[in-house]
Amino acid sequence: MKHWSEVLMEKIRNPKTVKNFAVYLLIACSGVAVNLIAATLLRLHLQFGFGSSIVSGYLTGMVWGFFMTKLFAFNARNSGNVTREAVKFFMVSMVALTVTWLSSEVLLRISKAWFEFYPDSQYHLQGLVEEIARMCSDLSGLKISLTFIDRFLFANIGGICFGFFANFFGHKYFTFKTTGYYDRILEKKRTVLKR
Repeated sequence: MKHWSEVLMEKIRNPKTVKNFAVYLLIACSGVAVNLIAATLLRLHLQFGFGSSIVSGYLTGMVWGFFMTKLFAFNARNSGNVTREAVKFFMVSMVALTVTWLSSEVLLRISKAWFEFYPDSQYHLQGLVEEIARMCSDLSGLKISLTFIDRFLFANIGGICFGFFANFFGHKYFTFKTTGYYDRILEKKRTVLKR
């Protein structure tokens, strides 16, 4: 029997896995954009708390991600198992949401401690963001504001990076594969209902 690391390396070396990962990465990037835009708008304009905005943004990106992943990644477009895949997608996404939320909260606390210990670094970061906004305004001829770039956004992005790997492997090896779990759950439900 092969060691798990040997099996993993075989999977990584497989060109189909590399292609799936590349397509999934592009889809994930679009989902991250939807997620970040929703979370930032909710936090800045609707006064959602940091954790609430992460969860709400993630759920918005999750809906987008399911349909895009179903259509373009893992050869699942015509599987005929939409309900099954949606349930499994939701299960995997809830694990990844937990990873994303916890990682974001930890990174936010680390950044808070960093800025308390090195207060000048926050001033330098704000100066850098303002300079980038000024350069973009000069290049485009439009007034551009990047005030939404703050430690909350960076913590959210960091958390999403951790959640990405939980999502990829969960969807690759569970959501869009026929594992038999869904059928067993339905069978147990039918058995319980017959009693």
